[in-house]
This record gives sequence, structure tokens and C-alpha cells, in this order.
Amino acid sequence: LSIFRQLAEMMGGDLDCESEPGGGSAFILTLPLSVCEAPAQNEPQADPEAPARLRRPVRVLVADDHPTNRRVIELILAQASVELCMVENGEEAVDAFRLRSFDLVLMDMQMPVMDGLTATREIRLHESATGAARTPIVMLTANAMRAAWPERIPIWPSRSTPPNCWRSSSTPPPCRRSTPRRRDSAERSPIRSQAVAHPS
Repeated sequence: LSIFRQLAEMMGGDLDCESEPGGGSAFILTLPLSVCEAPAQNEPQADPEAPARLRRPVRVLVADDHPTNRRVIELILAQASVELCMVENGEEAVDAFRLRSFDLVLMDMQMPVMDGLTATREIRLHESATGAARTPIVMLTANAMRAAWPERIPIWPSRSTPPNCWRSSSTPPPCRRSTPRRRDSAERSPIRSQAVAHPS
């Protein structure tokens, strides 16, 4: 709830709670949103002269040890044309990155075997050693305590720094392509919403 309240305050709103003994609690989100006209639904026209790289699905590597988190990410990215590669720890993410090129990496910070920060350093060392372009890496964490966040992640290592040797599997993790889907009006977030939690 502290994360939700911070997000609401950053958007100029507020998150409130109303509780009744024996009746449950209601959490109320209020945001100062203005009414606007819906954008025109124009289907984008494919450019026949665009590079093939821009017309193919975006390759995304997702590293998270929790199956629920991986499922949530899959559902969110299903709205776009992406090719997902799911792994469960940092070591598997490094192995997958060595075997295949990606357009984006979503990396959980805290994982078993190898954490996300160490995996990020290994990926940057691999890119530096091979002369590859830097792939965007987005760190994911559920820890709301700022004291637990790293002050700085060294993502620009020296090209003379030799990368550590990690075992590479001959078979890369399976990738799945998500099919874009339209969101109907029932799935859109309302301006003011209530969630009631009843005691068990």
C-alpha cells in the first residue's frame, strides 16, 4: 500500500482507506484526471522500406525467479508484438544472452544462483568483450525501501576487462511470441476505483 500511495501522490492524487469493524475495508484511489477525446484509431501502415529489424517482434529477455511475476509480465507484454524468453535466475539470463541477441532485458534484482546486479555486470562485460551495442536493461524489484537500492551499477566496464567464464547451455531457453490483443472498456482503469477486502 505504501508503493500505491507514493504513486498516487506523484500523480497529484491520494489513496485513502475506510474501515468498518466486522465489515471490511475500502481502499479509494483519487486522481485529478481531465476528460479528453478518445484518440483516432488509425491502424499503422507498414513501411515497405523499413529495415526488417523494425518489422520483426521485439525480443525481450525476462529474468525472474517467481512464476507469478513472469506470468504478470507475459500478460502485460501480450498487448504488443514481442518474443519472450523466460529464465528463472541471473545465471540463466547470462547464458541466454550469450546465445541470442535481445532488444530489451527485464531483470529482477534478487534471484537465487545469481542476482540481477551480478547478471547485469556479466552482460555488460560480455558486450564489452564482443564489441556489441549496449542492450537496454530494466531492473525490477518489489523492495520499496530506498536503502536497499544500489547507489550505482557499473554498466560501462573497461573493454580491457576480461569477462568471467560462465557455462553456456547448448540449448537456449524457449521463446514465445505474444499476440497483441485489444483492451475493452471493462479492462481500462477507472478514474476512481474501490476495492473492498472482507475479513475471512
